[in-house]
Amino acid sequence: RIGRKVVAEFENHKFRAARAPEAEQAAARDAFSVSTVWAGDVLETTPDGRIVVDIGSFLTRDGIGVADALKQAGEAGYKLVPDLSIADPGAVKVFPENLEFEARQTYASDTPGPEVRNIAPDPKLITFEVRHSLVKLPEPGYQPRLFDPRTGGFSTMVLDYAAPLGEEIVQRYANRFRLEKTDPTAARSPVKKPIVFYVDRAAPEPIRSALVEGASWWNQAFDAAGFEGAFQVKVLPEGADPLDIRYNVINWVDRATRGWSYGQAVVDPRTGEIVKGSVLLGALRVRQDMLIFEGLVGAHRNGTGGPNDPIQVSLARLRQLSAHEVGHSIGFAHNFAASTQD
Repeated sequence: RIGRKVVAEFENHKFRAARAPEAEQAAARDAFSVSTVWAGDVLETTPDGRIVVDIGSFLTRDGIGVADALKQAGEAGYKLVPDLSIADPGAVKVFPENLEFEARQTYASDTPGPEVRNIAPDPKLITFEVRHSLVKLPEPGYQPRLFDPRTGGFSTMVLDYAAPLGEEIVQRYANRFRLEKTDPTAARSPVKKPIVFYVDRAAPEPIRSALVEGASWWNQAFDAAGFEGAFQVKVLPEGADPLDIRYNVINWVDRATRGWSYGQAVVDPRTGEIVKGSVLLGALRVRQDMLIFEGLVGAHRNGTGGPNDPIQVSLARLRQLSAHEVGHSIGFAHNFAASTQD
């Protein structure tokens, strides 16, 4: 809060002086800019000191660059229409560790391109449901791990000005889940809290089972590393919400075209700790794979079983895709340099 205003800003965790005296930490903190992304008026202050703020304009601003993304996709000319962009109070969700807000943002263009024409009833106006998540930072106790590029993973980079002379000031932390053995001294041990991924209930069978099976392959890697029962895959429980930060989710999304698949993570920028893994798989990709296999062996083989059945081959490919995208969401990048295949 600054006077009669409340500001929203992105803190800058990239520059620090870890474990240094307070004066050194303040010097590193104050030397680099934060990013103020919104300011709003304080509407009311309650007797116990709480304040009331209308965050509608924060939610309806183009904070994630929708217009730029449309332009990069060949849909130039779209601009946010403030009068048709509304924060939706009815869409607010409150979970133990995150708050979810939603706004309907409408963008207009007099020259819509083929992609928007294919999916919007009025291609000159396209409306998105844009969500904002306020996520509780993890509890203390996580031990960051220095990143080794040979692992082929993702990392979080920081500059530590408290590093002694002769040591690297640039440090990279491996992006990973907090995974702790119940017996840290044992070569093999159960874990305190396993990593659990949940498959979207919207995925139909036999696709759902293929997603569960493929993602479950990761347990073999954790088991080989001595972490017993560390990785599990289940179907999202009835009534559970995939927006709840406590659930790592493999989402199933219907699309008009094949689209890409994604494996991402919500990461603590201070340490590299993964808070949530999120996978997004498009529904048409498996069908495109099936069409390719039908072109190779013939559509008459559908449902025959065996290695030349396009349906079975497509499901096998989907198991691989499930494991692949989950790999991204637990911290691994494409690691072609380490491939054993020529």
